[in-house]
Amino acid sequence: MDDRDDISRRDGPAPTRRALIGGAAAAGVLFATGGARAQTPRRGGDLRLALSGGGPTDTLSPLDPLNAAKTAAMLALYDRLAEEGPDGTPTPSLARSFEAKPGALVWTLTLHKDATFSDGRAFGADDAIASLNLHRGKTASPLAPRLGDVKEIKKLGPDRIEIALAAPDADFPAVLADPRAIMLPAGHRDFAAPVGTGPYALETFEPGVRIALKRKASHWNAARGFVETATIAPTADAASRVAALLGDLADAIDAMPADAIAKVKAAAGRALVRASGGFCPEIALRVDRAPFDDPDLRRALKHVVDREALLAGPFGGLGTLAADHPVAPYDPFHAKDVRPLAHDPARAAALIKKLGAAPAFAIHASDAAFPEAPAFAAALAEAANAAGAKASVRAEPAPRYWDRVWLHAGCAASRWEGGWPATHALAALYQSGAPWNETRWSNPKFDGLLAAARAELDPAKRRQPIHDMQAMLRDDGGSIVPLTRDWADAHGPKLMGLRPHHVRGLDGGRIVSTCWLAG
Repeated sequence: MDDRDDISRRDGPAPTRRALIGGAAAAGVLFATGGARAQTPRRGGDLRLALSGGGPTDTLSPLDPLNAAKTAAMLALYDRLAEEGPDGTPTPSLARSFEAKPGALVWTLTLHKDATFSDGRAFGADDAIASLNLHRGKTASPLAPRLGDVKEIKKLGPDRIEIALAAPDADFPAVLADPRAIMLPAGHRDFAAPVGTGPYALETFEPGVRIALKRKASHWNAARGFVETATIAPTADAASRVAALLGDLADAIDAMPADAIAKVKAAAGRALVRASGGFCPEIALRVDRAPFDDPDLRRALKHVVDREALLAGPFGGLGTLAADHPVAPYDPFHAKDVRPLAHDPARAAALIKKLGAAPAFAIHASDAAFPEAPAFAAALAEAANAAGAKASVRAEPAPRYWDRVWLHAGCAASRWEGGWPATHALAALYQSGAPWNETRWSNPKFDGLLAAARAELDPAKRRQPIHDMQAMLRDDGGSIVPLTRDWADAHGPKLMGLRPHHVRGLDGGRIVSTCWLAG
């Protein structure tokens, strides 16, 4: 369903003072807590981050898997044509504007004229075209599927390009905001020696250990680049991240574990930054196979799920109840009136009895899908059996789960990372014939509504078809999505400007560029 980036599950070392403060300690910098709460951004200071992900095979290439530590570094070194606002809406960045012709098949981008790369070259249309083409054609880039409908990219002038699509896409600017869609100088492919237009330059890169960044003398966007240096310590272990924050070794951490939230909030000067997100933990049912080809069984399984108990239990309260579709609660087109099917064991039992013979099936689960997958699968099996089914849980080893189980098993744990606009998520996961359509659900009416929504630029006219698709998935689809997970970051007393962001934590991954330190 996504490119399976390893966000937080690799083993890795706990943060050390060497990783977190590096050469700053040698320069005599004292990392003290406390101080005045700055009201406006100020420049200077040394930012220390302990972030999830990271390992010895990490690179700074946009063609390789991302994790939180790598994303924070890349979005400080580079800029994109667009960025996600806190609510997920694409906003201009190196593209000053993006305009679509009626029908959403052709987009025109006007670029900033005053942006320069770290080697002194001016950014222009040739660079934008080459950077996007890096993810097109014969490439293993995880971004390639999102650019699959791009038919042609044409230079209209030194600061203007035109992008022609093979199919309408009213949400196309969201693709330009993908963190992999960084802008590079035309012809530059040495990702070990980054050359970007971002506000920071690379000082040190020790894969899985330490990434050190230093602010450049100038940047085209005066609202970016406040701290003088930033040191990122990739820290896969959640307990080690929390210890770094509480022990004054880190100014901010990401992916807060639910069981540590109370402890962090009670600590002097520490604060939690939380936002609803689009990460969907899921049990996927193959509707092209028995017994899940029967819509009554699919509805029965949705009725037996106790969503509130799952949220309060395995997911630690960090989430928002969902109605078995991937449109995130923050999305402007999220249908608030399409509520989850009620937890109703009696109704589920009646639907299963209607089937005749008790349906027998195994739920394949692994924490490779998401950490709570085994508990979710066990709860579903127990509830289904109480309603008259014959369900079991088959624990799958993490290695090769995505190769051997996902897309193959009739009923399996999966996930959707989120962060895409409604029409993109719906197309990727449920359009007939889509490669990531893991449930194999196919509905001509749904496909027609999707096509209409993607071709329509007027938000008011798009709302009803997107609403109706969410209702169809809740009532008939093969996904059981009980909730969406919240983002939860935490920071110490010196860090300022860290906003809740719905697409990804750490202000959309831009913490190095957008935050500052109190004096």
